[in-house]
Amino acid sequence: DLYRALDALPVKPGMRVLDAPCGNGFYGRRLAERLAPAGVLTLADASPEYLRLAGEALSAAPAGVAVAVREEDVYALSFPDAAFDFVWCAQSLI
Repeated sequence: DLYRALDALPVKPGMRVLDAPCGNGFYGRRLAERLAPAGVLTLADASPEYLRLAGEALSAAPAGVAVAVREEDVYALSFPDAAFDFVWCAQSLI
């Protein structure tokens, strides 16, 4: 059911997507699959442990998908406006 919800999102290959907070990378894995064969996925979370887990989960991202892992406060993200085409937030009640 969760993948069905992710598959209904307007995410397409080549997009720039932010997953924040990313938690353990569960959703990020599917988002990366949706971005293939080219795209950028940024995983952001305040927890170093979650970032480690998310990085491991995305270590085998589909070819052509760039993955960045960033320690960020989701209440004060450091990204410029319009840096992403889509933002996913499911690991918290932000």
